[in-house]
Amino acid sequence: MPFRAYVFRPAYIQPRHGARPRTRSYRLVYASTSWLYPLLHRPFLRHTTTTDTLGRAMLAVTRPQGRGPRVLASAEINSLRARP
Repeated sequence: MPFRAYVFRPAYIQPRHGARPRTRSYRLVYASTSWLYPLLHRPFLRHTTTTDTLGRAMLAVTRPQGRGPRVLASAEINSLRARP
């Protein structure tokens, strides 16, 4: 069977809609740095994404739309969000 596997490697994920990390230390880091996301998102667009965008990108790779990269960093994840 021809399986198509994808690896998602986002640099920074901004939790949205009440999503919270399970690890206590991650929760503390996100709580203390969440105010920085709007400031960092524009200049570091290639390195930031949100849980919404990540979910949409994961759904987008399941659609038959040709071949693409198998390892997706934040920039590729954000570009998949824009596809229909």
